[in-house]
Amino acid sequence: MEKNSNNVPTNVMEEQAERGNAIAKVNKNVIIACVVVFVAIICGGLVWYFVHQNNVAKAQEAIGVADMEMNDSIQAVMYKDIADAGSNAPNQRAKLLTAIKLYEDGKYQDAIGYLDDASVDSDVITVGIYCLKGDCYVNLKKFDEALGCYADALDKAEGNDQLVPYVLLKEANIYREQKNYEKELECYTAIRTDYPMFLSDVDKYYERARLAAGK
Repeated sequence: MEKNSNNVPTNVMEEQAERGNAIAKVNKNVIIACVVVFVAIICGGLVWYFVHQNNVAKAQEAIGVADMEMNDSIQAVMYKDIADAGSNAPNQRAKLLTAIKLYEDGKYQDAIGYLDDASVDSDVITVGIYCLKGDCYVNLKKFDEALGCYADALDKAEGNDQLVPYVLLKEANIYREQKNYEKELECYTAIRTDYPMFLSDVDKYYERARLAAGK
């Protein structure tokens, strides 16, 4: 058998060379595949970014035009169209404005649908969403659902000295409607103790609730 200068059989060397070439070929294919995937991801990301930015710009322009519309009925339709067209920030604002319009028109269940679909980053606006949703339920005579919304609003208000008593007052009105005077008294006690400047005649309502609760 022919041997090389290092006494390694030629056929062994050929097998090693073939094996090395096969491994190199596999590695090359893996690298090419990874590059293709990476390029595809980058291209897809760029396409998404530019499409997203374009959609945002279109929605922003559309809502700007809607804001300038003087006819309330036409404006309401414009806001609704924008609200239904996407989920970008301008679309989210349009959802809230549509909900407000629907509430004003007495379409409370439809308003709730848009409020449920809206997404905002501001805690203050979130409190407003929960309150408006609660008001919708009040008008639908679904008082327990309304109280649930107001409880969520209180959680988001986080001690805000304007928002918290505002929500407590809403709760107090529901409890009085339900003849739950103990809970009504709790609301007015909290306002009277922690936020006395919010309601100038809070003592009057506190006394009314206290008497009704038999305290």
